[in-house]
Amino acid sequence: MRLLLDTHIFISLINEDNGLNQSIINGLEDSKNDKFISIASIWEIIIKLNIGKLIVTRNLEKMYGAINLFNISVLNIQKHHLDKYLTLPLIHRDPFDRLIILRH
Repeated sequence: MRLLLDTHIFISLINEDNGLNQSIINGLEDSKNDKFISIASIWEIIIKLNIGKLIVTRNLEKMYGAINLFNISVLNIQKHHLDKYLTLPLIHRDPFDRLIILRH
């Protein structure tokens, strides 16, 4: 199975949130699953940390370590994603969520 983590799930993961749904935890721990996170999610976390809108229980090094620990591939943003961004309907206006959705 291919899993694309959104920002909220990744923040819960790095905060070691016990409230994560067991099926999400199982999916992350299953080595057969391909796990992905968009660089847009990491970018959003960094911005929110910088402006004081987010607190995480791990430092950045441990956050990056979680990516390695769970074998999560980071998806980059390419020019064609930005071109496609302009064609998305404005149903949802969060710029990071809009970039994340372009990956699939």
